Amino acid sequence: MKNLKRKEEQLGEKSRHVALAFSLIFLFLQGFSNSSTKYFNKELFSAHKAVYELRLNDALVACSQHQDSYSSGTSYIRTLSLALRAFITEKPIDIKAFEDSKNRSLDVFDELADNDPYKNIFLAETYFYSAIVKAKQDQLYSAARDIGRAHSLLSENIDNYPNFKGSYKTKGIMQVYLSTVPEHYQWAVKLLGFNGDLKKGLKNLERLVHYQGNDEFLKNLKIETHYMYAFALHHVVKQPQKAWDEVINSTSDYETNLLSSFFRASLATKLHKNTIAIETIRKAPHSAAYEKLHYLQLLLGQNLLYQQDPASLECFETYLAQY
Repeated sequence: MKNLKRKEEQLGEKSRHVALAFSLIFLFLQGFSNSSTKYFNKELFSAHKAVYELRLNDALVACSQHQDSYSSGTSYIRTLSLALRAFITEKPIDIKAFEDSKNRSLDVFDELADNDPYKNIFLAETYFYSAIVKAKQDQLYSAARDIGRAHSLLSENIDNYPNFKGSYKTKGIMQVYLSTVPEHYQWAVKLLGFNGDLKKGLKNLERLVHYQGNDEFLKNLKIETHYMYAFALHHVVKQPQKAWDEVINSTSDYETNLLSSFFRASLATKLHKNTIAIETIRKAPHSAAYEKLHYLQLLLGQNLLYQQDPASLECFETYLAQY
């Protein structure tokens, strides 16, 4: 009887250990795999996708109509939208709108739990796009500091959550392009706390380029990552055919996606695929739902000029009048 009782006690102890183990695993998975649905609903996922089509007004309206218009999800999408608008137009009013949104969003993101990988993603992306806007305004020192902040946040995220793919897009972009800094300027890059690595950068971009999962946030990040990956292959790796293949794969929606049109036409121009560039720009969406991307008129003029088409003059005049 004593042996039987002891076995029952041992079995009960093992059961408790098993139950505790499964509970801890469940809690861990629940805490980490809450994934992007914790911050984005169906409407916000669509708004995020609209940003990568340059339907920025649609994205901003969706944020304002959300039940919590200053949640982490809406703050992220709003700030990203306004960053792209400020970068495109360079108008003081648009730059100020972005700066105001950025500052408010950073406060919102700072309130997130430190053990939430989305906290560092939201912060890093905000600093990264802030750097891009500042760099275009020749605020290079301030832009470099924002790049440093983004780099530090993403490095921390990758150390703590190596399987969280969202960290690898911007980290990969920075690694690739910082690898192009001339040797005699590398001291400045290292002084800011980061360095480039072409091989690792490309590998990190490929983590999202080849993503086949169902997370809508990551699927949207994949769109931007694929564009950047293709241009890195052309600009940095010097593999024009592979770059073009990737652009073809990532911009099949160019007739309904203005950002796809831009990247497709831009690389086609650089590769002297003039007929394709002209066709792409002429088929690009130009309705009021999309941002005005006047640069496409310049590209169209260049490609028509290469074909000795006098219509190029009208394109150049339109570009100069609008931009």
